[in-house]
Amino acid sequence: MSRLFVAIGLLALLAEPAMWLVRTWIHPGYDSDGYLVALLVIGLMGRSLMSGRPEAAGSSATDWVTVWLLSSAAAVRIAARILDVSHIGALALVLDVIALARYLRLDQRPWPVSPAALGLLFGLSLPVEQALQHFLAFPLRLGSAIAAHGVLSPFFPELERGGTLLTYPGQTLSIDLPCSGAQGLFAMGVLAFAVATRRVVGTKGAVLGTLAVLLGALVANTARIVILFAGPTEVLLEQPAHGLVGLVALAMGSAIPVAFSASLQDRAPVGGSSRRTVSWSPVGGLAFASAALVVAFLPHSPVDVSDEIVEAALPANLGDRLGVSLPLSDEESAYFGAYGGRVERRRYDDHAALLIQTTQPVRHLHSPANCLRGAGHQVTRLGIRPDRVPTTVWKTVDLDGEAWRVETSLVSSAGLSAETISEVVWLWMRQPDQTWMLVERVSPWGLCESEPARCASFDAELFSTIDLEV
Repeated sequence: MSRLFVAIGLLALLAEPAMWLVRTWIHPGYDSDGYLVALLVIGLMGRSLMSGRPEAAGSSATDWVTVWLLSSAAAVRIAARILDVSHIGALALVLDVIALARYLRLDQRPWPVSPAALGLLFGLSLPVEQALQHFLAFPLRLGSAIAAHGVLSPFFPELERGGTLLTYPGQTLSIDLPCSGAQGLFAMGVLAFAVATRRVVGTKGAVLGTLAVLLGALVANTARIVILFAGPTEVLLEQPAHGLVGLVALAMGSAIPVAFSASLQDRAPVGGSSRRTVSWSPVGGLAFASAALVVAFLPHSPVDVSDEIVEAALPANLGDRLGVSLPLSDEESAYFGAYGGRVERRRYDDHAALLIQTTQPVRHLHSPANCLRGAGHQVTRLGIRPDRVPTTVWKTVDLDGEAWRVETSLVSSAGLSAETISEVVWLWMRQPDQTWMLVERVSPWGLCESEPARCASFDAELFSTIDLEV
């Protein structure tokens, strides 16, 4: 009976984050390959279980470390529930995987795996790459630009770097996504934790392994940029050549952590007689289940709610273009009703504009590709146009096969501009009292190529209405 109560409590704690994680695997808006990492974790667990019984004497009773892990998972769920941040709640699943691996005594079996490394590997089944792009893309892009400039400048003396932009007479290369290195860092992390499940790492090995992963990711990303710059850039930026360049560069970078892993010893089964176990009484199991149910239904109280923004910023009309208000979806209305901020959408003849205003950009601002892919569009990121107000350009094809041009710019009430959401986050952390805006323009594909003056005048008129210069 006590184990049933404990199982009910665990289900109550983990049902919500588990369902959210599965949604990130299947929802096109997340564009996540996390399910492949989860399958790898399941495969490693299955291989260890099939290798035979634990070599050490003892039982599969819950030990105190496992109890501590489960308690920590409950604390994480409390924080996630109150703050209403799904990513935090999903971290409880990482602790649960470690606890499950210890309960199954996978480290004591003939083909042992490390519970801690297995849990950390499972952590990469979360939308980690998206989080890296959201928070670290800016420093990664800057670091990649500096490294690439250092490698290329001896061979191209006239090469100059301005922020994340490499310029050479007749050629310009913006260190854009995915060239920021987030993909390479994610891939190196999967490789490192997968190796750590079967090797003896230790403190020294963990430090050196982390350095090997970081160095491998830097080498892979620098090699990618060098190849793109030195080769026929326009050709290599197109698929499938662009993807092939990425694979070659990733193979070059992965050689470093792979070589380091060869120096580590294979993992051997560990003894389990020293583990102190604890038995759940029916009363203790019932108390755990009751506490878990309370946690699962705690009210949300997020701290990152934007200040209320009442005044509309998009004009009723734009020059000779008649504006028509476009309604928000129920999901959009509910989201901004819960987390503050303001969103507007209007159509001006052959253009449409969307404006999001928020004092909490970490919560509200994200790539338009998330929503477009969620609506079934095929989305291609074409890069950043380095104007005074940088503009990211996308091509998207809807379910009817019609192509659209989507352009986004990020600006603040203090006149700052940013190229990516990550840069917004870093600027906002330095000056958190600003209101940030995402200005999105949508037009039929090809219109801006056939009538560039019309698109330029639309942008100029739109930005001037919200007190911005272009």
